[in-house]
Amino acid sequence: MTPAPPSALHRPRPRLPGALAGLAWVLLVLGCEDPGAGRWSRARAAYQALVDQGEGPRAAGFDAVLEDLDAVPAGSAHAAEARRLAQAIRAGRQPALRTPLAMVPTPGTRPGDLEAALAECARLAGRLGQDGGVGPGGREALEACRRKAELLDIHFAHGSEHDGGGLQP
Repeated sequence: MTPAPPSALHRPRPRLPGALAGLAWVLLVLGCEDPGAGRWSRARAAYQALVDQGEGPRAAGFDAVLEDLDAVPAGSAHAAEARRLAQAIRAGRQPALRTPLAMVPTPGTRPGDLEAALAECARLAGRLGQDGGVGPGGREALEACRRKAELLDIHFAHGSEHDGGGLQP
């Protein structure tokens, strides 16, 4: 018996569309590489090396870290992490606030205006400590608040003999 010739219905289909689909999938996977991954990885490694060496955020080595962090594009999977780390480094480079930020108030033992000034200083200090806190104006407001609270405290503790005869915040 001789086999019957294949009919038009049973003819094998060419594999070209399947091969094109496979090639398109490979190109898609290769094209989806995170453009910021290399910069993030390099910045993170340099950051960790500087921290391990005991360097502070004002060290010159952090300049390159900031450049790499700033170069991570907004569409990268690492963009949010890069922005947070850059913000933390920049916050660490800000001038240190004078201490004490706010004195620990003992309610009822100080005049109301001193209590209010201390509460305001504590509120401003708390805002400054939250994820980048407030802008440069916030630091200035905290310093002004602290100076006012110091003058009020000096006036409360010693009278007008130490504040030049009157409060001048």
